Amino acid sequence: MIPTKVKYKWTHLYTSRDPIEGKGNRIYQDQTKRLAIADNSGTLPHTTDDGALFIDITKIEAQGGLLASDYWPGQGLGCSVPVITEAGEDGYFAGFGPDGACWLARQLKVPIIVEVDRRKNPSAKYVAMKVRIKPSKASGTYSEFEEC
Repeated sequence: MIPTKVKYKWTHLYTSRDPIEGKGNRIYQDQTKRLAIADNSGTLPHTTDDGALFIDITKIEAQGGLLASDYWPGQGLGCSVPVITEAGEDGYFAGFGPDGACWLARQLKVPIIVEVDRRKNPSAKYVAMKVRIKPSKASGTYSEFEEC
């Protein structure tokens, strides 16, 4: 646990389902409405091994949405979410499966950009294809696909 001087008040928003361990990363919101991640190393974001890791919404918007790929070993589709440390350092990522990626994309109102590369995953149907998945305006579900 990294020591912190900030007094946080967290609201739990979401727990992802890890297909192997059962319970995955959890998303919380602090009193200033920033989204933060807690993994299994702590009960709240600031009590984890890495300390509070805040979701970098600016970076997600700059890259056009959440980036996901199909080559996470043994886990299928995975999404790398950019985060910023409590000290303001960037360049770090937290992993989420499809359920966490869809939940976060809905909250942030951004698409999920899926990269499929058969050279890295022989079971993939396509070679080096990107698909942008947008939520349907009518239902809010991710059923519309658009090639990038």
